[in-house]
Amino acid sequence: SLAVGADLLAHSSIRFHTGQTASYETQGGEDGDVDGTDKSYSTAGCGASTVIDNHTNLCWERDDRAASAWQAALDTCAGATTGGKDDWRLPTAYEAMTMLDYSCDDTARPHCQSDYNNNALNWVNGSAGFYWTSTTQPDNSADAYVVSASLGNLNNGSKTTSTFVRCVSIAM
Repeated sequence: SLAVGADLLAHSSIRFHTGQTASYETQGGEDGDVDGTDKSYSTAGCGASTVIDNHTNLCWERDDRAASAWQAALDTCAGATTGGKDDWRLPTAYEAMTMLDYSCDDTARPHCQSDYNNNALNWVNGSAGFYWTSTTQPDNSADAYVVSASLGNLNNGSKTTSTFVRCVSIAM
């Protein structure tokens, strides 16, 4: 919901950068008005098979991991050594939203693979996947938030459901 999204944004030190470059309303205040720049990634700095989001300083594994239940996803990321790093974890709901690119819409753009999917990350499981976050839903501890790579939003998912995994770290 919007209230949950606003709460997540209010409690994060990560700068949310959507990649939206256009403005669609006359009153202003949209992402395109505030920043208006494309997403920017680098492949140097976090090791092999990783990308750095230059706006958030988050280091992402370039490839999806196999789908799993929530606790297994937490454990998988905690034990990851991608790029020689050992501080991988499952992203928070807020962090997971930053891997989507809101400039990737129905208009073909050279940096876009499909809706909300930037070419900097390999979307091996396709754009229709849901990705786990480490954030438990506040009113139901049996659920955690998942990010929809095809809809560009947060949803809730049962922690026992098998869902795709992408690990995150802070770039040093």
